Amino acid sequence: MQNKYQIIFVDLDWTLLNHRTHDFDYESIKALNKAHDRGISVFICTARPYQSLELTGILNHLKVDGLVTTNGAVVIFNDQVIYSKNFKKEDLLKIIEVSHKHGFTLELASEKDRFFTKSGDNEYVESFFKIFAEKKPEIRNYTDENISEVLLFSPEEYDSILLKEYPKGINIYRFFPSASDLNYSPTNKDEGIKKALKYLKISKRKAIGIGDDIGDIPMFKAVNLSIAMGNAKEKAKKKAKFTTKNIDESGVKYALEYFKII
Repeated sequence: MQNKYQIIFVDLDWTLLNHRTHDFDYESIKALNKAHDRGISVFICTARPYQSLELTGILNHLKVDGLVTTNGAVVIFNDQVIYSKNFKKEDLLKIIEVSHKHGFTLELASEKDRFFTKSGDNEYVESFFKIFAEKKPEIRNYTDENISEVLLFSPEEYDSILLKEYPKGINIYRFFPSASDLNYSPTNKDEGIKKALKYLKISKRKAIGIGDDIGDIPMFKAVNLSIAMGNAKEKAKKKAKFTTKNIDESGVKYALEYFKII
């Protein structure tokens, strides 16, 4: 019988990438590859920008048709960017000026690249990379690249000060004690998912979303079958149609088998 689902959007961190072991859930990756081989499109759907995602090594193991990166701001299909939501260049220059004045490092991400605007040798950057174990990007000046993500490394007590000096319309979304995303309005995963579904001409009814965090709730709303990991935050579980096993028990694989996707 033909599978009623045509596409799977799957989160990365704490869904396929276990930060406790600093390794992947290979059984779930095999399960997703099996679904891919059966004709179901597989998209990684992550808050990470492309280069950060690539450096984890996941693309060496998982067969993907596309990526929803930067929390929905960039969509890539068959290695081609089909959607990108970028910052105004004059706003970026002001953000960099203000952030550097207060001594804070920024990470800027384009569609497939990322870089620091100044040295990352400080406590805010170190505490972030201690948890999100990955290689730090190079340091270089911003020129005129299209930038889809701005990551600010700073303490929370500076948020109100920076907001007064940043360009009008810029918001601070704090997701970590020493790190925040800057944006005009919160970009959520559902934005990128809707662009991908429209481009591929796939109905929401035929889409699955799998994740673990608050940021995955918009993804859950953009698909028909929403699946929360067993290790997911309670708010995410409450918004999902189904809660699978945790990452240590190959929760993604369990869900795909439970719903007879594979």
